[in-house]
Amino acid sequence: MVDLCARAGLLNKAWDLIKKMPGKRDEIVDAIISSKIYANMRRWDDSAKMRKCGVSKTPGCSWIDVGARAHEFHAGGSLHHHSENIYQLLNEEMKR
Repeated sequence: MVDLCARAGLLNKAWDLIKKMPGKRDEIVDAIISSKIYANMRRWDDSAKMRKCGVSKTPGCSWIDVGARAHEFHAGGSLHHHSENIYQLLNEEMKR
């Protein structure tokens, strides 16, 4: 059984992060968080209901700078055709 104190601590950290977010925190943020909480509890039906409330979010995005050029990657995107180049760049950076 997962330690409830540890879980409460994670919720407090999440809430602190939400409070620091720029702009208005609204029902969309709460719905996304609720969906994730239900998913972590393996309550798949409840998680799906939260996602179907007309709530959508922009997928995660990351950047990596190589020289003077930025490369953008999106969560769920297809990177397999870039993976060899990505690993090569990461290995070069780790050597530095």
